[in-house]
Amino acid sequence: RKYHEEQQGTLHIANALIDEYDSLLIEMPPDELDELKQTVVGYCICLRPSHGFMLMCDWCKDWFHGQCIGISESRADRFEKFSCIRCSISKHVYESSATAA
Repeated sequence: RKYHEEQQGTLHIANALIDEYDSLLIEMPPDELDELKQTVVGYCICLRPSHGFMLMCDWCKDWFHGQCIGISESRADRFEKFSCIRCSISKHVYESSATAA
């Protein structure tokens, strides 16, 4: 009997938490939800949201803040392709191992 009472108490608490969760849900139009998601997504080496001038790596497709990687917008305009540091290192290691073989 005591076990049954404990189960009922736990069930009551669980239902109350579910009701509270449901009351906190906010309905949003899909375009507003997408915009909100973009503000909390981390980019770059700093893992902060998208803002200001950003540059995409042509290999891994990750985005980087120009300020974080020390590249101005005018300097980036002169690049034919941009490779982030991770991809640059990976390409260098791959090319070195290929020539050593």
